[in-house]
Amino acid sequence: MDSLDCNSPRQDALLADWQLVLHRRADEAAILNDDGRALRTIAQIEEDAVAFATQFAKLNLIQGNILLFLAANDPAWPGVLLAALRTGVTLMPAEPDFRCADDIDWLETMGVAAIAKLDDSQFSLQRTNILPCQWEGDVPAMLKLTSGTTGKPRAVRFTSMQLWHDGDRILHDMALLPGDRNLAAIAFAHSYGLGNLVLPLLMQGIALVLVPNPLPHTLAHACTSGAATVFAGVPLMFRALAQSPGIKNLGSLRLCISAGAPLDSEVAKEFEARYKLAIHPFYGSSECGGISYDSASDCGTVTGRVGSVMRHNTLTLQPVEGDLAHCQIAGPGVGDAYHPSQPGDEEVLHGGVFCPADLVEFIDGALHLRGRRDDLINRAGRKIHPAEVETALLRAGCAKEAVVFGVKNGSREPLIVAAVVGAILEDQLIRRHCAASLPAWMLPERIWRVESIPANSRGKTSRKLLAALWLDTFTNKSTINISTCKNKVFM
Repeated sequence: MDSLDCNSPRQDALLADWQLVLHRRADEAAILNDDGRALRTIAQIEEDAVAFATQFAKLNLIQGNILLFLAANDPAWPGVLLAALRTGVTLMPAEPDFRCADDIDWLETMGVAAIAKLDDSQFSLQRTNILPCQWEGDVPAMLKLTSGTTGKPRAVRFTSMQLWHDGDRILHDMALLPGDRNLAAIAFAHSYGLGNLVLPLLMQGIALVLVPNPLPHTLAHACTSGAATVFAGVPLMFRALAQSPGIKNLGSLRLCISAGAPLDSEVAKEFEARYKLAIHPFYGSSECGGISYDSASDCGTVTGRVGSVMRHNTLTLQPVEGDLAHCQIAGPGVGDAYHPSQPGDEEVLHGGVFCPADLVEFIDGALHLRGRRDDLINRAGRKIHPAEVETALLRAGCAKEAVVFGVKNGSREPLIVAAVVGAILEDQLIRRHCAASLPAWMLPERIWRVESIPANSRGKTSRKLLAALWLDTFTNKSTINISTCKNKVFM
């Protein structure tokens, strides 16, 4: 491969869209702080991109070299992506505290040629001594990192065109407008943040309002002073806003989107009652971007409902039991493959088809999430869906939050454990309340009273890791604070 010429950009759909945005809206604000002050115009993002491409060339980064890019939501972040697209460098974004950044074995396995950091818009770039990756087939424009909650994160290969299709789905199905301002509370490095925040900026010039933290009053301030109109968040953020005293309104906000974890219908109803705004559930994955979106007028009112299949996606169901099924997603936005490949990968992601581990059900044309197949608890040949037990606990008023999981119990049947927040009833009374809607064999055998249930920055909780934590830390105490274990378990 030849050395890069930063003055001869490679043209593709993303870059073509950006050139139109740059031509038409160069002087408009593109990135603002939560007070509404412009941090970057469209033209200034272009200046960043040119400067970063020049630095790539100085380090002799060539097409297909993997650049591990460590950064929080910084005004200069989009410029790094543009520079990578133009030069052919394969960008692998991650957050600043990414746990594998110093893991030499992992870096060598991935074939990382260079590491870049962005701190307060100060860019630093260094070469590694690792042999650059040699690609088979199309050189990917980006490697999206999976969450890696059960091991080291995997990377998914994406061409620029596949990224463009994900942005196109978001813009079309969510009806985003060029004059919108996206509240940027989720990380650009995550698939959700890339698709809902960065790509709409590059493709349509939709501005971003950055927030220093995702606390309720900070988010509300960004809506009122920053004039944000669209908020793509996670359920924890919406719960906090719904229950925070002192916040009277959310300014010009017109659209709320929730993804990353199931949205509790009670939270959605409480939020709508307070702010007169519905929350639209969105279902996606690192491997394929957006899958489905609920645009219905009664969105958020049914826990687990994630709406209609999105533009240009084809979804095929494979029945499991009863009305539950696994699904396969095919479409132009599905990633090529995992990098590097491992045995069994083709069963999950291959040839433009992705098979997530989620159990789903179609009801009246809408997709409903019913947990994950690896979360099922098998007892005496019966399959217990944790979500059903959680729903019973919440509807009976036994807890403010609940996560149910199975724990290995030697050679005997697994124990059903319920981690609950805010439970005031005795264990036996909790089971009695649940028995009104659950058969005896589904009742939780252990009630684990906790002050909080940890989640990663995407709002996700891993039942497998909770089970491991329960085995590791369980005592006879009635209350255990597991929030301090967040970094240990949910990295």
